[in-house]
Amino acid sequence: MPLNNAILFLITITASLTILNANYNQSLILKKESSNSIDEYSINSNDLILIKCKNKIFPDPKFLGGQFIGTKDNYIFFETKTLLGRKSLESVNLNDIEAVYAGNVRTWKDLHRKWSLYLSLLIIPGSIEMGNSSYVTDGVSKEFAAISAWSMFSMLSYLTYAPIISSIDFNKRNRNAIKFIIGPDHWSIN
Repeated sequence: MPLNNAILFLITITASLTILNANYNQSLILKKESSNSIDEYSINSNDLILIKCKNKIFPDPKFLGGQFIGTKDNYIFFETKTLLGRKSLESVNLNDIEAVYAGNVRTWKDLHRKWSLYLSLLIIPGSIEMGNSSYVTDGVSKEFAAISAWSMFSMLSYLTYAPIISSIDFNKRNRNAIKFIIGPDHWSIN
């Protein structure tokens, strides 16, 4: 019986996401009008976007982003992914947007997770070598020493190196992205 409920649940979710996706505008059009011309830029479905929000204070993130899905009822919808492949649908109201970045952009939180994982993986060979050292493993098993060293150095890199590298990566990506400031005398979202 629980298997039938799970299958019914998956079918319902798939159908509702299909219906929702069909109702989205599949592109985000940004316009900038000047006395001489009208500039337009189109962000298509599945393009990466980063949105800088107005009036956000800690702990709410100032930047939100992911793959652009569409717009509906004054909301921009985008999909975020975790390192484990989980996806979630996020939205932001058009009135809460200060700027939109298009290009190869990601949030600082995503970059911190990515760099923490990379640094943690880079530490594994050194941790195994430390576990095999007779000076470190005096009184404990080699496996325990290797896992302990890996855990300690992974936490150290998570707290120190990963934030520094993530900040550099985040700022570099933002500089290379196309920035659209939203507001009067700037870009507008249609």
